[in-house]
Amino acid sequence: MRRHFLRVYLALATVALLLVVVASAVLHRQFVHRVDGEIEAALEQPVERLRERLDYDRFRRHDHRRAFEELVQTRLGMPARVIPLRDIDFGTPDQRDRVMANEVVTVRTEGHRATVARLTDEVAVIIGPVPDRGNGRFILIQAVTFGALLLGLGIGVVISLRPLERRLSGIADVADALGDGAWDARAEVRGDAMDGVAQRFNTMAERVGAQVEEHRALLGAVSHELRTPLARLYLLLDDAADADTATRDRALERMDRSLSEMNEIVEELLAWARVDAGTLDRETVDLDALVASVRDGLGELADGIEVDARGAPESASIDVRGARHVLRNLMGNALRYARTRVEVRVTRAEDAVRIVVDDDGPGIPSEDRERVFEPFVTLDPARSNTRGAAGLGLAIVERVARAHGGRACCETAPLGGARFVVTLPAGTDDA
Repeated sequence: MRRHFLRVYLALATVALLLVVVASAVLHRQFVHRVDGEIEAALEQPVERLRERLDYDRFRRHDHRRAFEELVQTRLGMPARVIPLRDIDFGTPDQRDRVMANEVVTVRTEGHRATVARLTDEVAVIIGPVPDRGNGRFILIQAVTFGALLLGLGIGVVISLRPLERRLSGIADVADALGDGAWDARAEVRGDAMDGVAQRFNTMAERVGAQVEEHRALLGAVSHELRTPLARLYLLLDDAADADTATRDRALERMDRSLSEMNEIVEELLAWARVDAGTLDRETVDLDALVASVRDGLGELADGIEVDARGAPESASIDVRGARHVLRNLMGNALRYARTRVEVRVTRAEDAVRIVVDDDGPGIPSEDRERVFEPFVTLDPARSNTRGAAGLGLAIVERVARAHGGRACCETAPLGGARFVVTLPAGTDDA
C-alpha cells in the first residue's frame, strides 16, 4: 500500500510542482513587464525636459557631456551615462526601434536592468544599471518553497497512513488464514475508521465458514445415506443369484425401492445445488395445473389417504421448478405422516403465491418448527422415519422461498397435524 501511495503521490507532486513553476514564470513575467512599464512612464517626462534643455552644439564636447550626466544623476537620483547608440546591447530589434522613436525603454543584460532614452541620432542616455532580481531566482525560490511543502505533506500523510496500513495488513493475514482453512479467524475490531471493513470481512468469513461446514455436513450425510441402499443392493444381488423365482422377484422389488431411495437423494442434491447457486428462472404457470401435476406424480403415496389438492384458477410468474419442488416435498411429507387426510391450497394473495399444506398426522412440536428447516435436522420420534433422503427437503423449501424473496413457516394445522405455509412473491401474466 505504501509503495502504491508513494508512486501516486510522487506523480501528483511532480505535476503540481511543474504547474507551480510554469505559473510562477508567467506571473513573474507579467509582474516584470508591469514594473518596466511603470518605470518607463515615470521617466518619460523628465527625459523629455532634459532633451529640451540640451545644447546639441556644445553636447559634442566631453566636458559638457559629463556635466549633462551629473545633471541627470542629480535630477533622477540614479547613475546615468551618455554612450553611442551603436554600443548599446538591445535585447530585441523592437526595443531599438522604440528607442529610435524617442520612447523610454528598459533593457536587461547579465542580471542588471537599465533604462535607455535617445538624445540624438548617435547617442543615448542610459539610466542605471541597477541589479535585477532575475526571473530564474524567483522561480527557484517558488519551486523550493512549494517542493518543501509537498515533501512535508507527503511525510505527514505517510505517517498518518501507517495505522491504516497495519490494519489492512492484519485483514490480509486473516484472509490468508481463512485460505488455509482456519474458518474461525476474524479481523480485529478496534473502533477506528477500518471497523466497517473489518465487520463486513468478518460477516463474509462467517458466511463462507458456515457454507464450508454445511457442505462438509452435506457430504457426510449423503455418504451415510447412500451407503445404506448400496449395501442393501449388494446383499440382495447375492441373495438373488441362486434363489428361486419367488425369492428373486422379492429381491428385485426391494432393489427397485433401494434405487428409488438413491434417486431421491440425488434429486435432493441437485435441487440443493441449484438453489444454492441462487438462480431463478421465472415463467408464467397456471396454479391449478401445477398442483394437479404434482398430485398425480405422488399418487402412489396416497394409498388410503384422502387428498384434497386445489390451486387457484390463476397464473403467476414464478420459478416453476422451485415451486414444483416445494409442492412435491411438502405434499410428500404430508402423505407420509398423515393418518387419513391431506389438504393442499395454492392461491394468489396480492403479488404473491401462497402454498398451504395441512395433514392430520402427529404434527411438529412448537420448539422444533424453526429447526425443521435447517439442513440434516431429524425430528424424533414422531416424524423421524423419512426414508431415502439426506434431510435436505425442507431446507430446500426454505431456500426456494428465500430466493424468491418470500418465507416458509410451520404451524399447527386445523386438521390437528402440521401446516406448512410458503409465500413466493410473483408477477402476473399480462399476455
